[in-house]
Amino acid sequence: MDLFVVAFTLALAGVSAAIFALLPARRVASADVVNALKDSSPGSTTGVGNRRLRAALVVGELALSIVLLTSALQLTGRALSLNAMDHGVDVDRVMTAQMALNAPHYADATRLTQFADAVLARLTAADEIVSASLVNYPPLSAIGTSFPIAVEGRADVPGREPRALCWIVAPRYFETVGIPLLAGRDFAPVDTRDRLGVAVVTRRLAQRFWGRPDVLGERLTVLFPQSDAFWIPRAIRRPLTIVGVVGEVREDGIGEPGAADPQMYVPYSQSPTRILTIVARVHGQPAAAAPLVREAVRAVDPDQPTFDERTLDDVRNDTFARSREIAWLIGAFAALALALSAIGVYGVVAYLTAARRREIGIRMALGATRRDVVGMVLGDTLKLTTMGLAIGCIATPIASRLASASVVGLSAWNPLAFAAVAAALAGVCVAAAAIPAYRAARGGLELSTTICHGSTS
Repeated sequence: MDLFVVAFTLALAGVSAAIFALLPARRVASADVVNALKDSSPGSTTGVGNRRLRAALVVGELALSIVLLTSALQLTGRALSLNAMDHGVDVDRVMTAQMALNAPHYADATRLTQFADAVLARLTAADEIVSASLVNYPPLSAIGTSFPIAVEGRADVPGREPRALCWIVAPRYFETVGIPLLAGRDFAPVDTRDRLGVAVVTRRLAQRFWGRPDVLGERLTVLFPQSDAFWIPRAIRRPLTIVGVVGEVREDGIGEPGAADPQMYVPYSQSPTRILTIVARVHGQPAAAAPLVREAVRAVDPDQPTFDERTLDDVRNDTFARSREIAWLIGAFAALALALSAIGVYGVVAYLTAARRREIGIRMALGATRRDVVGMVLGDTLKLTTMGLAIGCIATPIASRLASASVVGLSAWNPLAFAAVAAALAGVCVAAAAIPAYRAARGGLELSTTICHGSTS
């Protein structure tokens, strides 16, 4: 619970109550007695000033309600779209399990590669496994490592090189997690440490640094720091030849694809790390592959444990749990705002209509029918509604543009959302005027009879 927000809300409620109590009290206290008696005379139910003020309240409430509800509807749609969007990964039937190779005998890059190859060979031989690979961090986990890169033919100031998110993967990784291969090839067992350095990049990285997607054969260098930290690859700093182009993975799921650093991949056999995650696509239930993964690791190194064993679908759900909660929260606030707006508009319009009961009685005494009375009240209400919708139509794009500057992917103007909100509030206004108008017309008939009898006597 954010105490500042609670205190601000309580203070805002108190100030609002004070303002809307003191202003009418001040108006009554300073009212002219003669004019007040005239306004309260039997021939008039309310003064011109009061009538205009109440009409302005209806128009203002409608305009603000449209801005609020349209913005809330757009935010709800954006939050829901984050959960439904294509992340670029096929999470069905994929099991993951992490390992940290912290034992002293894994300090050598060759031992790391030998361990990974042995575990993958055992998993691939299992009948339950469709394909198996490994990566330093699982996709869609919101965890990644970003390193500066030097693009061949591009002159960058030392220390200010562009950066790229770099994943260390084994062969068949893209097949296992469902990342589409757009051009070139996947990594192969022949891509060993003593061979030509290779890399696979995403289409966005190719577009950013070369301005075209066909970058096979181009070269770049990942400026890995020289460190013994477990997340730093044991890599040789050398130019890497691009051998493949793959699709983009929405790792964060919040920003647009162009907002974060571009992505690239290097083979584990050339740049192994002590932290790694096994990914295995299975024929049946992915959770059933957990014992197979543990057995494969134990067969290679009995002292090496696995941890954080989860399906890739669970990884995604845990990562995007906050965006789902935000979507439900914004949706709940939008529904509450709609209810409050509808109640407020209905209450004001119904009160204004009921306040004209004496006027309606006089009109019916002079020959007006119920249909005439209802039509008159609805016409006056629709005029106010139209004015409120017009002001809201002008204010909503301004508010949406301000919101779109802070919420990535939110459109500055959504005509469908505005039309839906405007139609809902217009319906509320019509109902708020029609029901009291019908009741006032029915009561006005009795009042007109009383007025006529009084005039006769």
